[in-house]
Amino acid sequence: MKHYIFLFLLILLPLVGWAQESQRLSLPNLEQLSSDHVLQVIQDSEGFLWYATEGGGVCRDDGRQMLVFRSDAEHPDLLGSNDVSCIADAGQHIIIGTFHGAYVLDKHDYVMNRLKEVDDKRIDDIIVGSNAHWWLTCNKKVYEYSDEGKILNIYVTGDKYIARLHEDCQHRIWASQWNGGLIMLEGNKFKPAIWPLDVAPTFIDDDPYSENLLVGTLGKGVVRYNPNNGSLVQTEP
Repeated sequence: MKHYIFLFLLILLPLVGWAQESQRLSLPNLEQLSSDHVLQVIQDSEGFLWYATEGGGVCRDDGRQMLVFRSDAEHPDLLGSNDVSCIADAGQHIIIGTFHGAYVLDKHDYVMNRLKEVDDKRIDDIIVGSNAHWWLTCNKKVYEYSDEGKILNIYVTGDKYIARLHEDCQHRIWASQWNGGLIMLEGNKFKPAIWPLDVAPTFIDDDPYSENLLVGTLGKGVVRYNPNNGSLVQTEP
């Protein structure tokens, strides 16, 4: 999913450093976007692109036209907020995290339902695990749902907000903390992992060439992190 985030940023933004070495691409139906502030882009299992926008709700792109899901005069209560922070593909559903609550969109009939456990809370990240469970984070907690949208667990993660969630190749659930470090789910608790840097991690992803993790940081670039012993290696800038 993160690859699509960076690709879309290249499409929309005149990034000085990247633009010199990257080809700028154009989106044929760019003018149909409900907002030019796009916070996340994913491609679902059917090949459609979905855009989480700030102020414009969620857009689904089939390559020809956009479908827009947002609260407006005709649908005032569709979303608790048109500021969408994150989205995730869950098979027949799209899980939508907003600045005020989370919602489940059925891709077959476009019915929208809210997740009551996180009602009116800002959702910071959503992932769908290898077991099809939904993982959401908000208010310094991580919420685990079944693939049918039933709440399974609520994990208290401490006194710091969560930036990103990630499931690694060994099916371990990780989280990066704002102004903190890395934590990992062990049993029924999130516990601190070794984090040797004095700057906070931001995103987490798998290293395609090893069992390490690629971890973005605030100020020190991307590092390769060994999840077994906490050692890390600085990558190229």
